[in-house]
Amino acid sequence: MIIDLERWVKFLQKTKMTPSQYAFLAIMYEKKFKLIYSLIDVNGKVLTKEEVHDLIDRNYIYNWNESGVFALDQFELTEQGTEMFEKNCDWASAEEFISAYPKWLFIHGKQVAARSCDLDELERQYYQKVVKRGQHRRVMDQLHWAIKNHKISMGIEKWFASRQWEALEEMRDTTGNVILPADRELQ
Repeated sequence: MIIDLERWVKFLQKTKMTPSQYAFLAIMYEKKFKLIYSLIDVNGKVLTKEEVHDLIDRNYIYNWNESGVFALDQFELTEQGTEMFEKNCDWASAEEFISAYPKWLFIHGKQVAARSCDLDELERQYYQKVVKRGQHRRVMDQLHWAIKNHKISMGIEKWFASRQWEALEEMRDTTGNVILPADRELQ
């Protein structure tokens, strides 16, 4: 995951959160719970009791612990905690795009990997060229349509570099059902 530090600091300011609170919630959101214990090994703790109480009071986490006991694996993100990440973490949009793209394609009867490229670099480019320009929903709408209608016929890097979402959008706006040149490869 690539983090734009300026946006990250603005995110912390906007949510009035400490870096430790963010790290804990991000781990919960990503469901990478083993990282909690890695942070404990490094720092001796993840959060102070005040930070934990703050997250509970602000309705970011549910506390399933018994009264007075805090085991960090006994917390769960609330709906508000989840929404905070989905609405405020612009860098998560690049991950959403990559996750939605098919892992495999069948071309001329052969299965080929569709995500074989430098995904970290693709995340950076996606963030710069799509997310910062407010085009993420547009790209995702076209990608979901293309997947549903079997219009993906190239790897993710080529699909992104050639701005296929624009071609698909234009095709959908001007025609009914057209076979794209790349579709012939799939037949």
